[in-house]
Amino acid sequence: MINGISCMRCHDQGMRNAKDQIRAAVVNGRVQSREVREQIEALHPPAEKMDRLIANDAKCFQSAMLRAGLDPTVSSMAWK
Repeated sequence: MINGISCMRCHDQGMRNAKDQIRAAVVNGRVQSREVREQIEALHPPAEKMDRLIANDAKCFQSAMLRAGLDPTVSSMAWK
């Protein structure tokens, strides 16, 4: 239970939007082998796609909160 509460302090609105620095560094850097670059491309989608995935996740998260009877606009930061 403590782990879940710790996560919710930062993720009270769902996944946080962060910029991926790995993809650009590896794919554009050409230091790594082609195989490694292909694996990174597969694991790290382009920023536009990742932004859409996170936005969709946020909508699902807010919908689940509403179904649970919670107000998704109230931040858990208030309970600290």
